[in-house]
Amino acid sequence: GEFAAPELCALQLAAMSGKALPKLQLPPGEAPRRLVREASELARAGEMKDAQRALREAVAAGTLPPAAQRQVVARWSAGCYDLPDEGTDVAKVPASSVPSAPQKGQSYEDQVVDVMRQNQWSRKQAEEYIEEGGLEMEAMKREMHHPMDDAFEKMKAA
Repeated sequence: GEFAAPELCALQLAAMSGKALPKLQLPPGEAPRRLVREASELARAGEMKDAQRALREAVAAGTLPPAAQRQVVARWSAGCYDLPDEGTDVAKVPASSVPSAPQKGQSYEDQVVDVMRQNQWSRKQAEEYIEEGGLEMEAMKREMHHPMDDAFEKMKAA
């Protein structure tokens, strides 16, 4: 078709960096998909400024969440300008039915209490943070490779 196979992009990225492509989680509906598809076509054509402007405008209008914008740009950086298959999109499942990933087998209540203690937040603030994917974001940051950490370790050792 007009888009490269997602498997090919994932294989290219894995071969280049040893990392997998970020999962693209778009809000339900055709408008966000169409917007990302159009911006991806601009990016594929080399019009990165216009493509990123289109994504920024979508975030400002509330059509696209900021996390989805980052995921799309990360995929572009890997040379992948395609959308994953419609049938495998996680965003089609309502967010309320997708439980947040428990850390080390923690219950939801334990997660809320931990976030409240760690950040000195109210229960409402902690629950909003968990609902918005804050714990998943923390886990993702821990799993990511941080090249500057390696540089700092080399400097400390010298």
